[in-house]
Order: sequence, then C-alpha cells, then structure tokens
Amino acid sequence: MRTIIAMLLLITIAGGVPVSAADFASQRQTSVRVQDRQPTHIISYRNARQSGEQSDMEEEDTSAADDQQVAGRYGQNRPELVQFNNGSLRLYGALWKPAGRGPFPAVIYNHGSDPKPNIGATSRGGYGNIGRFYSQHGFVCLIPLRRGHTFRQGPRTLCTSDGVMFDSQRAQQANADQLTHDRQWMQMQMADNEDVVAAVSWIKTQPFVDPNRLVMSGISFGGIQTLLAASKGLGVKGFVPFAPGAMSWRAVPGLHEVEAWAIQRSPAPVFLIQASNDYNTGPSQYLGPYVDAKGPPSRHKLYPAFHPELGPKAGHGGFATSPEGIDIWSSEVLSFIDQVINRRGAGR
Repeated sequence: MRTIIAMLLLITIAGGVPVSAADFASQRQTSVRVQDRQPTHIISYRNARQSGEQSDMEEEDTSAADDQQVAGRYGQNRPELVQFNNGSLRLYGALWKPAGRGPFPAVIYNHGSDPKPNIGATSRGGYGNIGRFYSQHGFVCLIPLRRGHTFRQGPRTLCTSDGVMFDSQRAQQANADQLTHDRQWMQMQMADNEDVVAAVSWIKTQPFVDPNRLVMSGISFGGIQTLLAASKGLGVKGFVPFAPGAMSWRAVPGLHEVEAWAIQRSPAPVFLIQASNDYNTGPSQYLGPYVDAKGPPSRHKLYPAFHPELGPKAGHGGFATSPEGIDIWSSEVLSFIDQVINRRGAGR
C-alpha cells in the first residue's frame, strides 16, 4: 500500500522513473571567482543567536570580527561561482576546492527552502561553513542553486538561477483534496530535483573531481532533494539527508511515503540525521526504520537537542550548518563518507 501511495503521488512526475543524468549532459559552464567577500560574524552560537532577526537557517550578517575565527576552524578557502545548465535553464553553484590538483572526492550539498541561501560563514549557520568544512577535509564541495533561487553572501546579492522557484502557496491552491495537494507539491520538488541531477552531471566532468567518489547531502528541502536523488542513484556513493522535510512534515503527509520509497529504492547507503529539537522529528521516527533496514553502513541518528533554549530554528538549520553544530556531527558523517567511498584518511 505504501508503494502504491508513493507511486500515485509520482504519477505525471516522470511516472516515478529515475531521471537520467545523461539527459542533462550538454551543459555550458563558466567559472567566476567571487569578489570582495563580505565579512561575517562568529562568536559563539548562543551569543550570536540572541541578537537581531533570525532566518530559518539561523544566519547572521553583522560584524567583521568573526571571519578570522571561521578561518581558524576551516581555513580561508573562498568559493567560486560556477555556471551549468539544465536544458535551457542557466543555473549557478558555489564551489569550494581543497588545495592541490586532485582529482578529489566531492560532496554535493543541497540548500534548504530559503529563497536567498547565504554562502557566507557565520556562527549561526550559512553554507560557507559547509563548503569550508568539507574542503578542509579534502573534498570539493558544490552547493547547486536550484531554479529561481538567489545566492547571497551576507547582505550582498550574487546571482540568481533561471526558472520559477518552488512555491508552497501555489501548491496549496491545488488542495481540492490532500492527495491532489501533495501531488502538486511533489511535482515541484521533482522539477527542482532535475536541477540537482544536472549539478551531478556537471561535477562529474570536472578534471579536479573523481567522479567515482561522490557523496550528496542537504538540509530541510535540501534533505528532500537528497533523498529524491538517492532514488535515482546517479553514481553517487552515499547520501546524508539532514531533517528531510521536517518543516513540511504535517502539511504534506504524502511526502512520508515518497521519502520512504526513495530510501528503499536507493542503491547507495543513507545516513539520516536530525536534532531532537527540530520542527518535527517525524523524518527520524518514520523514515529511520527504513534507513536502518538497508543494513550498515546505512543508519539514522536523532541527536540530542541543539541549544533547546533557542527553539526549533537552532535544532534545524543551526544544528546542520553552524560551526558548533558541525562539531557535533562531523566525525560520524566523515566516518560514513570514508566507508562509502573507500577513503583511507585522505584529508583527515
């Protein structure tokens, strides 16, 4: 029955058939060095969190004092903006590379639902922390910017990918019944996933990347994208979704079955991660047994609450992307990655 429900939701979305990465093989690319990086702020997660407006990803753009501390943790590696295509759509990505010529293993990291994901590095979060962390450990890290989204670095706008951004309100307009609503919602997720597939195709062609040692991760909507990609395989050796769909868990019950289907279909291991003070721990409670059933090294882990006094934002994006959160999960994630790509301590 679960498989039937999942497939009903996938009807008209390529019929649930995996999208071939070869469909997106003809991609134009350019690379542009990010100029004049905005200074960012890192003191401690708790102190930074208590001032100013907070986004869902717990980012903060304030003083310049922080950048040196981030550099002390992860080095001064700066991202490049790269361009690739999904058919007629011109898309962008933020790319971090370790020192040396490679070829290196690579992590494709999918951003969340924020219309303007921040590739800066701050004490409360920011995808710059992710890029710097992985490059410090010997990985190329690519954060693909899905259709309609805009990269920013602190308050500075960098670029916008072509296409129409995922729109939950548009999905809700199709809510004559729950199944119709959920199908519309998943259609938009699957359209976004074509951008992720295009990013995987692009990174496989880069001379500094070992295409046989790819791993994918992502947070929130990016966790959903990671599981949808897992159902297609794509030659990726392992998948690490953080809180996949935690903020949408109650509103889109059909997502539960689609994600369970994706986990079962994945030819590669999955390590599902979440903090216990996230918006909803349904992804761990419901999907965890499906992950564990795949056998080692697949597993799930519900970590203790991350700054519970600061609420679910801290347990969601803060846990996934802040330096303090990274310190908690990094050793287990790196160990999982080493297993799935057969890496023997390179860059560690």
